[in-house]
Amino acid sequence: MEFDMHNKVKVKLTSYGKKCLNLEKGKKVLATINGYGSESLKKSAMDYIEKTYVADEEGYFIGTMWEIMDLFGQYLKNLHDKTPFESEIEIFTQEEDLKR
Repeated sequence: MEFDMHNKVKVKLTSYGKKCLNLEKGKKVLATINGYGSESLKKSAMDYIEKTYVADEEGYFIGTMWEIMDLFGQYLKNLHDKTPFESEIEIFTQEEDLKR
């Protein structure tokens, strides 16, 4: 099976993972506020962050594998104490898979 880093994946966040996601979302918000020049670009970026960096009501986060690594990689250093998400990762190979 081939896998592209831009394929969507789904992970079940732990309570620690939800805290990590909120922390990373806050960092993205601050970077957006401080980094973009025009207000329209800031608004567009903030809308994207609000829509993208959220878990559903059951605690699942869907993003690309690259996003998962970017958001949670630094929190995966010591897997014996806390993990940001459960070990099973669902891989979506087609857009239709996301509609399940």
